[in-house]
Amino acid sequence: MLEACTHITHKANNLHLFFCNYLENIKDLPKNTEFISTHCPDKALATPFSKVEKDGSPTKLHKLVKEFQKSFLNLSKPDRKTYLKVFEVTNKVEKLFNRPSNATRKLGYPGKTGDATHKLLVEMFTSTFGLKAFDIKGHYKKLYDSKKDSWCPFCGMEKYKVPERLKQDYDHLLSKKDYPAAAINLNNLIPMGVDCNRIYKKDDDILFDKKNNKRRTAVHPYSETIKPVLSLKGSKVGLNKKTRKWKVNFTPKNQKVATWDDLFNISDRCREDFLEKRPKSSQETEYDGFLEMLIKMCRSEKNRFEKKTGKKEDWTVDDLNDYLEDLIDDLKDYYYRDRNMLKSAVCDFLKNHSDSNYKDTLLDRINANLKKTIL
Repeated sequence: MLEACTHITHKANNLHLFFCNYLENIKDLPKNTEFISTHCPDKALATPFSKVEKDGSPTKLHKLVKEFQKSFLNLSKPDRKTYLKVFEVTNKVEKLFNRPSNATRKLGYPGKTGDATHKLLVEMFTSTFGLKAFDIKGHYKKLYDSKKDSWCPFCGMEKYKVPERLKQDYDHLLSKKDYPAAAINLNNLIPMGVDCNRIYKKDDDILFDKKNNKRRTAVHPYSETIKPVLSLKGSKVGLNKKTRKWKVNFTPKNQKVATWDDLFNISDRCREDFLEKRPKSSQETEYDGFLEMLIKMCRSEKNRFEKKTGKKEDWTVDDLNDYLEDLIDDLKDYYYRDRNMLKSAVCDFLKNHSDSNYKDTLLDRINANLKKTIL
């Protein structure tokens, strides 16, 4: 979302195409027609559907495809058309991100096809997707190597794993539980940071705002990016660490940015993981660590200037502001990596929004006047 991922054509998506062809083959069959392997047009890909256990009993996948076929063929002709249309529209994933009102959840599928689709395609995903025939690890390696950096494009706070060490989590953008028809479509699957996937997004409906009970637009990461800018304007940060009050804002203020912030808990992660000190905790915040590093960098810059010119002068507010502005410019080139969006916002806050006493304390530290300290 912060960085558009390169979409890589890959044989793993044959699994989705195979299922589309299977639907085409059975759509006009009479009710109660039993599943047979010839209903699958591609024999190589039909093997998992038709496979039986050593004792001759059907595998779980075989049972589920029979159950799905029964639920589909029990539909009336109009309902079959409705199901096929839902399946087609759901798998135009990118379009749904801009037109979420066209999305149909599992409960809206005709007859019992919602549950049957969910059970079958989730089983196909879990039992078949990882097989060498579909080489999902190969897909991840190609996508990883196509990126300019290894930072998670959804948050810019965590990194993708090196392919030789581990295959990254693949997230269903449209969740399997809500939109099972897209469960095996590679256009609906993307590597995502572990925290983003397992802790924050989980299986939330990306196209539905639970707080306001309405549909919402979102960014499809294979085709579009957002460029949010983080600001800490309105925060109250004095000399006492215990009384700080942080306010995290994002611009532009539009629905896609709001969806991203809500889905991945970006504002809360900024506050909880970087800015705020936990009550009764001895841990320093990352903000304070960054502030100490910034003071040392400013002091080094001051010392270099003094050695070069032979003049010893205390830094002024203007000197500090100029240095912060330069640092903000440098961070722009790597804005969505390594929490740089947040570090840039801290520099902007110190330059433009912090009170004079706080800035004077920073200058005292830079000028090695230790009479005042940040509490």
